[in-house]
Amino acid sequence: MDEYNQPQVNISLDSAGGNIMSNFTKDNIGKPMATLFVEYKDSGKKDANGRAILAKEEEVINIANIQSASG
Repeated sequence: MDEYNQPQVNISLDSAGGNIMSNFTKDNIGKPMATLFVEYKDSGKKDANGRAILAKEEEVINIANIQSASG
């Protein structure tokens, strides 16, 4: 929660990611942006070498309006 007791998201980006995020958010203030949770789970199958084959699962866990430029 922030100082106004509102939900808050904190992220860390490298320089390239910061530039991408900054450009995207400044151009989309007031528009929604989703938080996507990506997880790789064991599919229960094995490849030819006996290694587990992972299945990618994605889930939108939040959608919030961009309040200001970030990055």
